[in-house]
Amino acid sequence: MALERFMTKHLLLIHMMMLSLLFGDGTVQVQLYNGQEVQGEFIGTYMNHVHILTEEETYYYACDDILSVLSPRKGFDYDCSENTVTADILFPPELDPMTGEWVQRLPDVFNPDIAQPVVKKETDGIDTNPPTVDLSVVETQFEEEVSALEEKDDTEKDFIMINGVRYVRAASDKETDQSSIPITTTEEVIFQATQMAQQMERKSHHQVLGAGACLFSSIGIPASILYVEFLADSRMDSGNPFYMDLDPGQKIVYEQVYKKEEKRLRRKGVYSTEIVCSLIPMFIFFIEGGG
Repeated sequence: MALERFMTKHLLLIHMMMLSLLFGDGTVQVQLYNGQEVQGEFIGTYMNHVHILTEEETYYYACDDILSVLSPRKGFDYDCSENTVTADILFPPELDPMTGEWVQRLPDVFNPDIAQPVVKKETDGIDTNPPTVDLSVVETQFEEEVSALEEKDDTEKDFIMINGVRYVRAASDKETDQSSIPITTTEEVIFQATQMAQQMERKSHHQVLGAGACLFSSIGIPASILYVEFLADSRMDSGNPFYMDLDPGQKIVYEQVYKKEEKRLRRKGVYSTEIVCSLIPMFIFFIEGGG
């Protein structure tokens, strides 16, 4: 048994020497992604691994874990997709002390009888097999982000900072866009028409007319009614800037509201004066009668 161990040890030593002489490609320095550095004799590549001989021992490193392989020899190169050595050379048979037979022990990663799991390798945060990217999706996301940044930039332009306080910046005439003008609502049209009719009211004129109709009641009152209800012209100003900026439908609403309010005020001015005027004689009669 001791003799067999002695022979086995020396056979392995001879094997390593032959391996270095036949396949050794000079001293190299292997740098891994995890920062580890290994120096040894470059043996070759096998099954996507780089094999190194260091102090009579062979070591293998997955090509996906290797950052670089440096060699002082000019023109040194290697290709992980090629098998430059065989398993018989890298892993020679060994004597099994239990059976006394020579057996070859292959690491699981090189054993064709063992199914290798599919693993996505990442070393120190570096994905050596990055996923594919749909450029159309990336472009769409990029445009959305740029659009969001532009909107944010435009929003920030509307404010200024003074002594740490945020103020709204007034826009100049050049920055005012017609599209930013709010749409006029029907409620606003009604309000503006009513206000304008009240401003254009000829209150004193209607009061004089009502007083005159009262003095000439037999003729004046029927004439005043005819004037108020049918003959009076509207004083609506069609050149009003607000009216001119309205669309055709809103202009119709404006005209109807204006004329309705105008007529209401005209009735109030004329008829109220006539009523007051007709009550004065009755008031005088009651006073004299009471006296």
